[in-house]
Amino acid sequence: MLEHLLRLSSLTVQSLDMEPVNLGNLTHLLVEEARIRHPDRKINWRIDENMHAEGDPMLLKLLLQHLLSNALK
Repeated sequence: MLEHLLRLSSLTVQSLDMEPVNLGNLTHLLVEEARIRHPDRKINWRIDENMHAEGDPMLLKLLLQHLLSNALK
């Protein structure tokens, strides 16, 4: 968690890179990473393919990583 906080603190000093982000695709990538890290967990993920947002891609990725990490706890 400390590593994530350090990454977040370094990102907040930089300007935001606002652009369209496909959250469905990003979530699929993060879920695949979670499946590799937790092969013993059998979870049925339901991801909306049409989730889009305008925002900083790196910050949105960190947000989704934290949400998925908390969901797996």
